[in-house]
Amino acid sequence: MNASDIRKADGHKHIFKKAGLRTSAIYLGGSLFTLVFGRIYTHFGYGVTSRNMDLAFVWLLLGTVLYAVLAFAPKRAYPPFASSVLVAYSLVCMTLYSVINGILDIAGAFSNAAVSLPVSAVIMLAAAVIFYAVTIIKKKG
Repeated sequence: MNASDIRKADGHKHIFKKAGLRTSAIYLGGSLFTLVFGRIYTHFGYGVTSRNMDLAFVWLLLGTVLYAVLAFAPKRAYPPFASSVLVAYSLVCMTLYSVINGILDIAGAFSNAAVSLPVSAVIMLAAAVIFYAVTIIKKKG
């Protein structure tokens, strides 16, 4: 079944709902993994904690909530593929940024190596919003 068949199918709401919930479940799994990883890493940090490591799971949890909400939204509200990919990459960049800074905090080191990750995340998120807005405008026009 290709993309044009999916769009023509009568059960298009079911397909988008299923895809949104599946994506939400993937983000939830990644969020839980990041949470457990952070707790284990902090446990072996000999009492040293890091706010970055403790909150790294929140970025993927935002993706969970976003796609859970979109699963129940009308088909026209579902983002295009390019926007979905850019949002995914921006959330992964922010999660990696938090984990890397958390590891460096616990190790007692400081590095500017991860500074490009939030900048990349903001650029990708802005591009995703632009793609989404252009798609909405095209659908209305």
